[in-house]
Amino acid sequence: MSRPSHGLTGSSTLLLVGSLLCCSAALPAHPAAGPCAPAARPMLRSPVLPGERARADAGSPAASPAAVPLSSGEESHGGRTAGEGGEATGTLAEPPHLEAEKVDRAADTPFLHEGILRNPAHGFQVSVPAGWSLLPSATAELMEFSIGGCGECAFRILVSPGNDLPVEDTVRGIKQEILRDANAVIIDEEVVRIARQKGYTLIREDLVRDAPPKGIADQPAAPGTASADQTLGRRVRTRYVTLNHSSDKLYMMLKAPRERFAAEDGLFETLLESLRFKP
Repeated sequence: MSRPSHGLTGSSTLLLVGSLLCCSAALPAHPAAGPCAPAARPMLRSPVLPGERARADAGSPAASPAAVPLSSGEESHGGRTAGEGGEATGTLAEPPHLEAEKVDRAADTPFLHEGILRNPAHGFQVSVPAGWSLLPSATAELMEFSIGGCGECAFRILVSPGNDLPVEDTVRGIKQEILRDANAVIIDEEVVRIARQKGYTLIREDLVRDAPPKGIADQPAAPGTASADQTLGRRVRTRYVTLNHSSDKLYMMLKAPRERFAAEDGLFETLLESLRFKP
């Protein structure tokens, strides 16, 4: 699968960094609401993370600083080795019964059919857990999902066409962004294999402090009360997965309150195991 490279500019870099990372510090009531709502599609040409900015602005490969050790220990301590099964693993064929539906859809529009998300523009499909719904704002480069029964949860897939920056540099950019946030910590990271591709997964935890109810902001909170809990904050976890395939880079992000994260992350793991690319 070969696609033309899209030009990367400093302005598109800033926009798309925000698209992936801005939702990690605070959870909107709806995944597409507030400052994290996707921009109009013409602006979503090529998601690029902070570590990639130098290359985007200079138009040439960036020097690779000493970084996260990703070249060794590819065995996943969490058992995350998705897509290492039989001969067909990592590739897909278009089901014949979907041919007629293509007439009614734009050729590059992703769609969810019988629990399978298909992205014709970038040649991949993935099984979506029951209760995860594709938002109608989806484009070939940005797919956002709501998660049933969890208004604070969010899942998104981003595609960066023509972005062949090494996974190591991409991960370094994500880590640098997290480390700038005093309320965020990295709690897990590892090399993984997904659909026969080398990838990387990283989990962050954020302390989110809700604004106290109006009128009591200056009043001290008694221990054990709801207002005290708001002052102390709550914990939110975000898992990032990134990998390269052909000329595309894929980013996936799951976000959920800490008490809900394990259940949704288990579903995310199943989703990763189902990822297939067209040969």
